[in-house]
Amino acid sequence: MLSKNKIQFLKKLQQKKYRDFEKMYFVEGIKIVNEACSNIPQQVSEVICTGSAREKLVIPEGISISETDRMTIKQISSLKTPQEAVAVIKIDDAKKNPSQNSELILALDSARDPGNMGTIIRLADWFGIETILCSEDCVDCYNPKVIQATMGAIFRVNMVYCNLKETLTKFRLSGKKIIGASLKGENLYKSAAILKGILVMGNESTGISDEIQQIITHSILIPNFSKKHHQSESLNVSTATAVILGELKRRIDYSK
Repeated sequence: MLSKNKIQFLKKLQQKKYRDFEKMYFVEGIKIVNEACSNIPQQVSEVICTGSAREKLVIPEGISISETDRMTIKQISSLKTPQEAVAVIKIDDAKKNPSQNSELILALDSARDPGNMGTIIRLADWFGIETILCSEDCVDCYNPKVIQATMGAIFRVNMVYCNLKETLTKFRLSGKKIIGASLKGENLYKSAAILKGILVMGNESTGISDEIQQIITHSILIPNFSKKHHQSESLNVSTATAVILGELKRRIDYSK
């Protein structure tokens, strides 16, 4: 059984300030715990699970395992329906900045919604994007809601929080195209000049900020094909990210 101090410690990890201080976060669910043990075993500090969940977990030798009951896990959990397994993970501060040779990098400017952030990380993993650059005011990628939405992709995508203006400026000066999604941009499917570079997606409500907009070299728009397009709402940022990444990756693959 877990001590009261251990339970309090784990509950505190639901808050960003404690995650930043302790350099730890936790994930919930048998699938995502197995994903962590498979992808980043060196960062898994401990696994806590019920007895019935133990046989479903694939935990490498050397990782501490503690068995407890459902009620204890419920006290720790951030979910409405608590899972049977939790893994405590060390935050890796040694992740590298993206290479200048990377074909396609994703950048997020003030992405605040945990669900969107998690879905975008999952999309990056699906489309083979190794790095996501995040402005410093983006939602924390270790937020429990973000973690759940990634479905394990968080362990395979390099998340870099940075001064986005400075970072994008350096890439632009090196010759990289900085591609921004905008309602005033060129039709995505008609813009022949765009292939590789850094794709910038903006805030859910306000889009790309003015200071980042000044660094953009190519603005693109996902055209609305609806016959009643004047009545259609703009696409959710994660949906828009999926559409644009799909098109850009298609072009990259067919250009080889």
